[in-house]
Amino acid sequence: MSVLSITEVEPSTTILPDVWGKKVYGVGRSTCAVLKIGDQIVSSAILIRAQAHLRHKSNQETDDVLLGGIGSVLTWPQHRGKGYGTQLVEDTLTYMSHEWGVRGGVLFCASSLLAWYVKRGWKRVSGYVFVNQPDEPDGRMSVPKKINTMVYGINNDVDLVLESLPW
Repeated sequence: MSVLSITEVEPSTTILPDVWGKKVYGVGRSTCAVLKIGDQIVSSAILIRAQAHLRHKSNQETDDVLLGGIGSVLTWPQHRGKGYGTQLVEDTLTYMSHEWGVRGGVLFCASSLLAWYVKRGWKRVSGYVFVNQPDEPDGRMSVPKKINTMVYGINNDVDLVLESLPW
């Protein structure tokens, strides 16, 4: 039987230079989620509270929501294909909903992982996606097209702005 454990991580700033093509500031305070069988870790992820601003494309109304950000999802190779990654993502969404009051989930993923998340109910944001960043001239940057921004539990037909430092 697998068990989810949640641990607060000390505040830090994460800089993601390679895929994004420039310095991107991300995590302020984050949380580590670990799925274990006995005392063996089988899967893990980083969780972030993500304040988001949505503009609905259908009616142009805006909405501010708290989302649960999920990142760095990893299942150890010897445990892949057994449903642990799915269980971890589902359990962390439940945890963030109950404990943090988030309305849905958000994550960034490479194209190679897109089908995995879509199969589990995640949808790609159809509009533009910005992340507020202090080093940018207008205070925000566009998420590169090669990075898929996925949401869960909210309408994906939106333009999305994510707060940063800290989320």
